[in-house]
Amino acid sequence: MTINFHPPDYKPAIIFATTQRCNYRCMMCPWSDPEKRKELTIKDPTMSIELFRRVLEEVMPYCSFISLTSNGEFLMDPFLKERLSILGEVLRNHPDVRLFTITNASMLTAEKLSQLKGLHKAGFTISIESTDALTYASIRRPGVLSPVLKNIRSLRSTLSEIGIDDVQLQINAVMMKSTIFSLPGLLHLAKDVNAILFVDHCQGYGNQEMDRESLFNFPVFTNLFFDKCQKLAQRLNVPLNRPPSFAVSPAEVKEYHEARKNKDKSRYCSQLSKTGPINILSNGNVIACCQTLVLGNVNERPFKEIFFSPKFLKHRQAIADGHPLPPCDHCRWLERGNPYLYESSDYDVHVPVESRNLDPNPDFEKEGFFDWLDDLSEEQIRRHLRDDYSTKAEILSSSGIEEEIEAIEMAQSSNRTIAGMIKHNAKVIIYPAGRLTAWLLRNSLVSELNILGIADKSIAHTEKYFEGYRLLPAEMISTLKPDAVLVTSNLFRDQICRELSYLEKEDIKIIPLYK
Repeated sequence: MTINFHPPDYKPAIIFATTQRCNYRCMMCPWSDPEKRKELTIKDPTMSIELFRRVLEEVMPYCSFISLTSNGEFLMDPFLKERLSILGEVLRNHPDVRLFTITNASMLTAEKLSQLKGLHKAGFTISIESTDALTYASIRRPGVLSPVLKNIRSLRSTLSEIGIDDVQLQINAVMMKSTIFSLPGLLHLAKDVNAILFVDHCQGYGNQEMDRESLFNFPVFTNLFFDKCQKLAQRLNVPLNRPPSFAVSPAEVKEYHEARKNKDKSRYCSQLSKTGPINILSNGNVIACCQTLVLGNVNERPFKEIFFSPKFLKHRQAIADGHPLPPCDHCRWLERGNPYLYESSDYDVHVPVESRNLDPNPDFEKEGFFDWLDDLSEEQIRRHLRDDYSTKAEILSSSGIEEEIEAIEMAQSSNRTIAGMIKHNAKVIIYPAGRLTAWLLRNSLVSELNILGIADKSIAHTEKYFEGYRLLPAEMISTLKPDAVLVTSNLFRDQICRELSYLEKEDIKIIPLYK
């Protein structure tokens, strides 16, 4: 029977490699290499509409997310309009499946997004390395930052206008010499747009420029800087997914090697057992995760048969036994579960241990942290700075100052709301359970309230706890007879207040923390 073939929560993301075309030539991407670019241009692997239409319907029972391309810009697809029309039709019939695709956001305009109208929920992984105009221009060539930031900051409201309010965002950034000082700015951007921030080191792809750019060259400084940014992320309530620290001391290096040598150590691959992705290439090959583990071809067998391929069990078991099979035996994602990074070859870069700078405060100028400025002409610098200043001036003169005032007033209003409830010892249920609620319980006066429990509509059992408080389903709220329900979500505030409005007939106040 196939019912227990996969883990019960295995509903992977499925990526259709619809196109590899891209409008950027980023320094850390194969598209920046002339030879690789020539090869990609000649091959131009674009998925046919026929294949896409046929397989899209087949994969729906088995996935949680659908994504278009992973190695290009999905908006460069020559069949984009027809493809999105097909996708919208299928997803409207499968409201539990989310479109969650990768983009550099340069083309993520209201006009393009209007083609998603009718979807129930969406998500975007946005690739951006800096919120500084010149740094961005040096990395994401020939990009201009200001329209990209405009697209990102307006994304939620633009989607809301076409009826998509359930939106998840993730920001991806490659950290290297040129971009590491952009990390705090990216954290603030993630805070502003309510996004997860995922950062990783650059991969070499055989590009020697990445050997020089890699932060493997500066392990002590990188560890200290990442740790500082981790603390900032916690204060900002921004989830920061970062790689492990570099092993530096003899004890750390020993622990690293012991973890690598311990072939009997039980391991777990979330990509094969929980999240995916499963990639469907333009030629029909189905590949598990981001490696080269080919499970089958949809031109030869139905996707259902491939999804239950014995290779899944074989590779999962080998990983669990501590003896991963190729290509899993050299997967950097499995090594990411180790306590440290040390061998630069994990990222396909060559940074010998003896050449690494162990200074916690290296000479940034001497070490070339800002050499990228030499690659920009005076004309380019003037143009990017002029555009950046012009955009900032436009924001400040229109709504920027008012938005800052509104944010301050919102914070003050929230503090008054909490203080009033504490003063009257009001019995409170907090709704919903989530990242923001957890942060408030750890970092604000919310923890001083007389809290009966944390409610959420997705909770089915009452014998669970959230941040030490009883977790209960929404239908149990009235049985506890609270004085009020404190709605801590800002993003879904209005929707939640409408859903809970029936409680007001029972003299239970619905109080949004953010008004």
